[in-house]
Amino acid sequence: MGAHYYAWYPANFAQGYLRAVLEPRQTPALGEYDSRSAAIGGRQIAIAAAHGIDFFTLVRWPNRPKQTEAIDPGLLHASNIAKIRFALFYESSDLAHGENPGDSNDIVFDAQTAARFVSDMVTIARRYFAHPSYL
Repeated sequence: MGAHYYAWYPANFAQGYLRAVLEPRQTPALGEYDSRSAAIGGRQIAIAAAHGIDFFTLVRWPNRPKQTEAIDPGLLHASNIAKIRFALFYESSDLAHGENPGDSNDIVFDAQTAARFVSDMVTIARRYFAHPSYL
């Protein structure tokens, strides 16, 4: 069983979270954490593994480097990373640049987009595929 894992905190806490509108109001279980923290990554792995989750899909945004860069120092440097597997989910909607660039269905695979996609795949392969926990 797997779970989708977003490494985009603390930046996205500014947008709010569901627990804040509950009665009584709550903060996230781990507080307003930083996804770049290996200790936080380790706690999230421990919680997931204890509940039967054995893999994460990690989001790789082509045009959001801060979110992508948080994966390595956080989750992948957790001391217990061997307890979980992972795969990357490439957010191709970030490549949209047709008539409506905000529309994730408007991806035009012209030569420039294809070259970017191939370059990103090579980078991902070199950086992650040899990791012992990579699916």
